[in-house]
Amino acid sequence: MNIGQIILWIIVGGFAGTLAGRVVTMKKEGLGRWANLLVGMVGAVIGGEFFRLFRINFGLGELKVTFEDLS
Repeated sequence: MNIGQIILWIIVGGFAGTLAGRVVTMKKEGLGRWANLLVGMVGAVIGGEFFRLFRINFGLGELKVTFEDLS
């Protein structure tokens, strides 16, 4: 795992955790900045392990996002 993947996990985890926090609390701030990030990251890890455990593969190959793709 490289630094780009870690940053991508943090960004996606932050968005997912914020969405989950807003749905659960029905407040704009959700569970709080750090709790939202933690919820998103934990959810990503659990989801990844679940897919790996049950060998679920959508056939998308390896997803690569570079900083050049984001700008």
